[in-house]
Amino acid sequence: MHDALATFLSGRKYIKFIPRGQVLGWEPGRKWYKETVLLINEGNYSDGLIFPWVYKHFQLGKLIGMPVADSGSYVWWETLQDPALFFGIPEVGLQDDQGQFLERTQVDPDIEVMNDPKSTAEGRDLQLERATTELMKEN
Repeated sequence: MHDALATFLSGRKYIKFIPRGQVLGWEPGRKWYKETVLLINEGNYSDGLIFPWVYKHFQLGKLIGMPVADSGSYVWWETLQDPALFFGIPEVGLQDDQGQFLERTQVDPDIEVMNDPKSTAEGRDLQLERATTELMKEN
């Protein structure tokens, strides 16, 4: 999913269709071209590390929340004789162009915001509030 999302979010408007002064659309037509931010936190797992890494690598926008550290590897799932019993074996590591495996990577947010228990109990999401503030600055 990380690649599909990164490709979708990396669209840049590059041409408009304007017959007789009327804008009909633009290219890319199936990509997001507006500013984005990404909420991340210590509860992210698996693709929850890989996608923030890709998002930061391609500089798609600001990361807001708390650091993410996880395995960043693919697991093969095996079923035993009893189909209710299965287990995963980490088989495929993901390595960046510098030779570093994501298993030893931490993705740090550009803006660190923690959702504390008090705010959460009050029904507030401080990370989402900050994300909204940042996006409003851009527009």
